[in-house]
Amino acid sequence: MPTKKQFKCIKCGECCRKLVICITNSDIKRWVKECRNDILKEVVFTRGAPQGDGFYFEQTIIAPKKPCPFLLENQCSIHETKPVCCKDAPDSLTSFDVCPSWDKSYINSKRLRKIRARQDKDFKACVTNFEELLEITMKARGWRLKINM
Repeated sequence: MPTKKQFKCIKCGECCRKLVICITNSDIKRWVKECRNDILKEVVFTRGAPQGDGFYFEQTIIAPKKPCPFLLENQCSIHETKPVCCKDAPDSLTSFDVCPSWDKSYINSKRLRKIRARQDKDFKACVTNFEELLEITMKARGWRLKINM
């Protein structure tokens, strides 16, 4: 059986410029533990986004879309604690058209299923912990959550 080719990042930064950066429950909880308010203040909850309702880095979801706020000189300035979707890319993607060195032959379907299952669980935790996560991200921006019941 031939060996699968491995993806080699060329550090062009195109993925950070063109992809929407999704944020998960584990990302937010990790950044709270790490006291990374600088990251948390970039996170917003968005309804009706093409990727679905969820938490995102704001400037990657607004129109006109801007690069990830943590992309500096084609390098991730939060590499040690970057979002799960960034850690998993490109292995979690079946289409990675923004990358000049991506090739569909890199897809490992077994790894893809495993990553998607873990991500699904993490995104479902966003629903379960929605109010808490919303309060955390709003607090980082200096906003207050007021729920009238």
